[in-house]
Amino acid sequence: MSESVRLAKRVSDLMACSRRDAETYIAGGFVLVDGRVFEQPNFMVADHKVELDPKATLKPLPPITILLHKPAGYDFGLTYDLLQKTKHRPKKKGDKPAAADDSDEALDAQALNPEVESTPDPELDGIDPEIKADLIKYDALQFLTLQNQEKGDRTGIRPLQSHFNKLTPTIRLESAASGLVIYTQDRAVARKLIDDASRVEQEYIVQAEGTLSDENLKRLNQGFYHKGVLMPAAKVSWQNEHNLRFALKGVQLDQIEQMCQGVGLTVTGMKRIRIGRISMSKLAVGEWRYLLGYERF
Repeated sequence: MSESVRLAKRVSDLMACSRRDAETYIAGGFVLVDGRVFEQPNFMVADHKVELDPKATLKPLPPITILLHKPAGYDFGLTYDLLQKTKHRPKKKGDKPAAADDSDEALDAQALNPEVESTPDPELDGIDPEIKADLIKYDALQFLTLQNQEKGDRTGIRPLQSHFNKLTPTIRLESAASGLVIYTQDRAVARKLIDDASRVEQEYIVQAEGTLSDENLKRLNQGFYHKGVLMPAAKVSWQNEHNLRFALKGVQLDQIEQMCQGVGLTVTGMKRIRIGRISMSKLAVGEWRYLLGYERF
């Protein structure tokens, strides 16, 4: 039996390349061990058959953006917010140095390739176990699995473990609401949907109980004061006798519910169906897909 060595070393010897290049091939999903893709350079191999995909390249992997139809009842961005507070809390005497990270605005989803053993997420290690359990249980990140990828994905992108690391959640959505949410590794997309969020129009379908007069519908479209706070003007119309369609920019959490309360309506359900020029379309609840190359927000 051959001596066990790290996969990166075996690839380096096989390709007569540097260890760094070997790790790049592995991270790109180009290395097969006994016919299966492995993305972990530290995986130990002995008599395994190690092969390199003929299409292998050393070009950096492009950042990806993921669209998810979040079910109601799951948090979007809460884990991210807590991690930021944890990272930036004042250091106490005796605290161990944080692990190096090239991004302060990212978090890791569970490794998605069922063929590859997932690795622990060091960013969650410092969080109270009970809080961590709740985060995992109620965070929408759990839907980013291969089983939940939209059937017939048209991007041609091969899902890789690295696609689900260092994801930044963008424009927030209430936990009680369902609909379109965006995770991204792309800094340009993050800037557009976070820094310039006030310029991005969002569209919602809102289920509401109560009576809405023509005058109050006009108020929703023109803007009005409610409890001393100016509610923004929005494009509001009836979708049917029970649902209203809202389209507005710079939406804050709970803002639509407050607008409805201001005209005597009680929100019983809400779904975001569009962010900028990207519509959720036929994406089913709990499913995700990659942003297509030609799509722009």
